Amino acid sequence: MTSARIRVPLDIPDVQVLQTQITSPGEFIITVESRLTSARCHRWGRELHQFDGRDKGVTGRHLPILGRPVYLRYRPKRYRCKDGDGHPTTTQQLTGPTPNSPHTIASDQPLLLQLVNATVEDVRLQERWADDRVLGTLERWIAAPVDGSPYTDVGVLGLDEIAL
Repeated sequence: MTSARIRVPLDIPDVQVLQTQITSPGEFIITVESRLTSARCHRWGRELHQFDGRDKGVTGRHLPILGRPVYLRYRPKRYRCKDGDGHPTTTQQLTGPTPNSPHTIASDQPLLLQLVNATVEDVRLQERWADDRVLGTLERWIAAPVDGSPYTDVGVLGLDEIAL
């Protein structure tokens, strides 16, 4: 008997799925690749088309599927600038994964909603995340601390703090 299959949208534009696997603890690993054929130069903002290989692999946590953790793996494309000193390379940025983050934008959003009227510790225990994962999400999405708020140092955010 073959196992049943379902299609689940990743909600990340311009990627194609190369491989899926389930690890022995039941985690989903989805390997994706960008369909984009260019990147914007990080120095001059020009559109780059000269492919120059791939950066090291990145694994980021995504939204769970059927209550199981999901990780996206990809190797970002690099593009070389023909102009400028040293012909620098630029790493292509995908829309879904957050740059320099171990998880995707889609996985950050439900976590932020859970933090409304909850403590960082409450959310950490509920989601089985490390403290730095929850705090890192807050740092990425909350532009600056709220001046004068008694809650900014103890890990509790209310609607007013989130709105700011």
